[in-house]
Amino acid sequence: MSSIDKELIVSKFQIVDEKIKILKEISRTSAREAVSDPIKRAAAERLLQVAIEAVIDIGCHIISALKLKTPSTYAEIAEILASKRIISDDLQQKIASMIRFRNLLVHGYTKVDPERLADLLERRLNDFDLFKEEITEWLKRGGQIR
Repeated sequence: MSSIDKELIVSKFQIVDEKIKILKEISRTSAREAVSDPIKRAAAERLLQVAIEAVIDIGCHIISALKLKTPSTYAEIAEILASKRIISDDLQQKIASMIRFRNLLVHGYTKVDPERLADLLERRLNDFDLFKEEITEWLKRGGQIR
């Protein structure tokens, strides 16, 4: 079995933390106001995309290192991690939703609903912290699958 590269995971967490900190600053006064400003909206979309891609990278690394089933979609990464109790079922749903939103940002960028973006900025940024906490806790338990 390949080993988990904890330094890689930490470096990806740093990227997530950096992007989320900026996103929180962008939407500090009002997420709705932020998405109505074209520059803040564009920045928020890109920052979210990069943060989500770092989450995807962490999931892919863990799946590859543990030689788990290869996901057929990015959203399946969360399902695989939850099936092995690396993340909780509740977090799996949140991460899968986040990844689907990333797909919209990348492939359906002309159809991004400003209300959905504002909602993510207001209510979903803590999902990144939950992901970090659950992965960190799993690593502290030895990074084993059950």
